[in-house]
Amino acid sequence: MYAKNTTCYIRIPFTIDADYNSLTLNIRYDDGFVAYINGFEVARRNFNGTPVWNSRASSFHLNSVAVVLESIDISAFRGILQQGDNILAIHGLNVSTTNSDLLFSVELIASQGAIAGAGGVSPNAIRFTGSITLNHSTNVKARVLSGNTWSALNEAVYAVGPVAENLRITEIMYNPIDPNGEFIELQNIGSETINLNLVRFTDGIDFTFPSVELAADGRVVVVQNSSAFKAQYDVNVNIAGQYSGKLNNAGERIKLQDAIGQTILDFNYEDGWCSLTDGEGFSLTIIDPTNPDSNSWGEKDSWRPSAYAGGSPGQDDSGIVPEPGAVVINEVLAHSHAEVSDWIELHNSTGTANDIGGWFLSDSNDNLFKYKIANGTTIGSNGYLFLYEDLNFGTN
Repeated sequence: MYAKNTTCYIRIPFTIDADYNSLTLNIRYDDGFVAYINGFEVARRNFNGTPVWNSRASSFHLNSVAVVLESIDISAFRGILQQGDNILAIHGLNVSTTNSDLLFSVELIASQGAIAGAGGVSPNAIRFTGSITLNHSTNVKARVLSGNTWSALNEAVYAVGPVAENLRITEIMYNPIDPNGEFIELQNIGSETINLNLVRFTDGIDFTFPSVELAADGRVVVVQNSSAFKAQYDVNVNIAGQYSGKLNNAGERIKLQDAIGQTILDFNYEDGWCSLTDGEGFSLTIIDPTNPDSNSWGEKDSWRPSAYAGGSPGQDDSGIVPEPGAVVINEVLAHSHAEVSDWIELHNSTGTANDIGGWFLSDSNDNLFKYKIANGTTIGSNGYLFLYEDLNFGTN
């Protein structure tokens, strides 16, 4: 199914020779399904509408929840059972073609007693005796026991904390030199700790956050390959986990949602924004993570290359180099005659001095580090600097 289709069909034949009073579907699933008995729909999860051959789940089903059997009372459909041969069919649904895992494990329990699976309360259940405090966004499942009869399972996701307001994407390493070195960095721009449980990427990559506490101004990364990332970067970087899929080197849409599906960020990045970030080893870094306009994440002028090759996951590298446009190429003499040398004029467009020592000039896309500007070179406030061919950057 990977990279081909989000749908699979499962058919399970079974035979009965008695009448039953109750019917329960027990199922583990990742990410969604529609279940049928003898062609009649009896249950569904994480899907709306009419299913077709390439339908996909409407949302993720967390691995920690997916591996636990969910019991669904389908006693109302026991009349569609027939003596002899029957078919249980599952239309299995994955959330995307690049999602790396899939799970369906199902059993059908029929009972001639009052209710299939009736019994005591699980020792792990939390009895409702008053208000229940949720410390982070949570998928809550509940049912009621009345005598020997359980109610149908009810579930809902509750979002806790200002996650959508304060979580922002701050760095994207989409085309690293090491093909396994991708990562996305996120920052809590708020003044209080937030928990990222159930926050998820739904476009660009596939990842749902576990219960991760992110302090005010804290940073966390999701990575393509944990081993490759740890081999290259500081092991103290806060890693939330390893995502499925791969960022497109040519640019693509990235969408981030909170636990209840509220959009946090939804934007497209492009490989043409900064040449240094497109295979040259630098990451795409947001200039102002506190910008209240979330639409600005989709604009070229909101981004810059990282200060260092390899990016700066888990760190703030702002202020190390001037912002884009602070120092510009103002004038070029490219074809001089006689004794006159070619030259390039740089202009500091800001009101403060800028240190450009260690910067590079190049006329080649294949070698962006062709001519290094001498360490300690500065351009004064609103000043100019001439670099000459014969004195500074050679004759090639």
